[in-house]
Amino acid sequence: MKFLITAFLSCLLCTNVSAQNVGINTSIPVENLQVDSSIKVGKNLALFGAKKNLVKFGDDAFVTIGEEVGDDKMYLRYGTLSLMRSSNSVGNGYMGINTDAPTTTLDINGGLRIRGNGAGVGKTLTSDANGVASWTGPIAFSAIRTGSNQLVNGFQSAPTVFTAMEYETNPGSFSFGPAKFKAPVTGIYHFSGSIAVATQANGNYWRILLSRTGGFNKQFDFNADATTGLSLHFSVDVKMNATDEVVFIFFNGCPNPVNIIYGDEFTFFSGHLIK
Repeated sequence: MKFLITAFLSCLLCTNVSAQNVGINTSIPVENLQVDSSIKVGKNLALFGAKKNLVKFGDDAFVTIGEEVGDDKMYLRYGTLSLMRSSNSVGNGYMGINTDAPTTTLDINGGLRIRGNGAGVGKTLTSDANGVASWTGPIAFSAIRTGSNQLVNGFQSAPTVFTAMEYETNPGSFSFGPAKFKAPVTGIYHFSGSIAVATQANGNYWRILLSRTGGFNKQFDFNADATTGLSLHFSVDVKMNATDEVVFIFFNGCPNPVNIIYGDEFTFFSGHLIK
């Protein structure tokens, strides 16, 4: 009997009951069970309920979840989840999803889905200078001449060589009169094209000039020493910054007029982002 009385008094000393709430190391419990001290759980801890469950850890700026004070930890700080490595731990701070042996900071065994930031069919994930990733679609265009030939007088530039778009993945990046392409993003672009001309022999030249923002030019000269039509082809890679422009210019360096032949198989200007 003395043992039972002693046990009962011990419970009263360490436990307070208030309005059916039980408190351990607190005199005014506000929950069904409130423990104002450390709790050690020897086995599994499960939460069950019809609604979403909440686990609250203190009221400081962050929450630490770890085995021991000096072991690897997971920090929750102002809504941010971070996995840290302790200075005296043999852990590596790696996080694995669907794998228990991650070999890098984030190791995912399975598919990865990233929503937002311009996600869409055929797009690739690229990053800016700060490492912020976003989805980027293919950047490509092809301009052609349709409808009729264009007469270019001697020693003159053609004001408008191309009249229609065969395709353009970034509407608004290409404009006509003169033909001009504005780079949507920084990168290396490949440009190629062809101009078919009907000519007479005069021993002079034609010139195709790609002029980029900042004074960088690519110039292609062709001998106009033919008595029949010629196709003038060019191909070049150009490094461009975002919003840089490349202007296409055709110059007739001959005294005689020359006709630029229409048709997408004869006269076109195309380009695309390489990387």
